[in-house]
Amino acid sequence: MKAAEWREECFQASIRRQIDLQNRKEAEERRLSELALIQQAANAATENSPDSGDIFYRSARWRSLRYEAFRRYGRRCSLCGRTPNDNGVVLHVDHIKPRSRNPELQWEIDNLQILCEDCNLGKGAKDSTRWR
Repeated sequence: MKAAEWREECFQASIRRQIDLQNRKEAEERRLSELALIQQAANAATENSPDSGDIFYRSARWRSLRYEAFRRYGRRCSLCGRTPNDNGVVLHVDHIKPRSRNPELQWEIDNLQILCEDCNLGKGAKDSTRWR
């Protein structure tokens, strides 16, 4: 084999290798994008699941909605009327219709009310009375 042919063959092999590496890189980027979409969908499904209370209550969306509920309904228990300032109670933002039975209402501010810890824990998921 002549030197010129050998150089040409090496050059062609180098180009084939670069094309192969570029194809692999693009395939890996597509795979990672698909995995990111799958993870995003799984996170959204978990956040919206009534069984995922820990994730739900730590989400930025819940914290924003919770803040809006306090702004709208005040810092007083809707059932017994106690406040943190007067009585030292801890207030909860309660789902009137429980998330476990009505997951479609978990993001609705009209399904929220302010209850003190005692009233909320006493109510649990067994009562859907709107106290406000």
